[in-house]
Amino acid sequence: MQHATTRAQSLEFTDVRNLAMLELFYSSGRRLSELCGIDLPELDLVLQQVKVRGKGGKERLVPLGDHAQRASRNYLVKRDALLLQLGGVKAGRLACGAGTAEAREH
Repeated sequence: MQHATTRAQSLEFTDVRNLAMLELFYSSGRRLSELCGIDLPELDLVLQQVKVRGKGGKERLVPLGDHAQRASRNYLVKRDALLLQLGGVKAGRLACGAGTAEAREH
């Protein structure tokens, strides 16, 4: 984990994004498909919780640890700055993969 944190401090966007994803995986126990589908209103970094929709459409709030909260906040700041450089677009969902149509949209 120390290596991932050090890489995220390199200021490379993909390293920051990957650390945020890793921390959210670990902290919330979500699957990849659930993680990529997080809408930003579901991610509450102030209360440190994320809304999870399970099987059958049931929703629950899952607490986030301090590392996940900091990594997510850092990612969102860097993502918003990058999107502003690219034309002022704001995304409403976490981007999960490099090179995919979904990632390019976010």
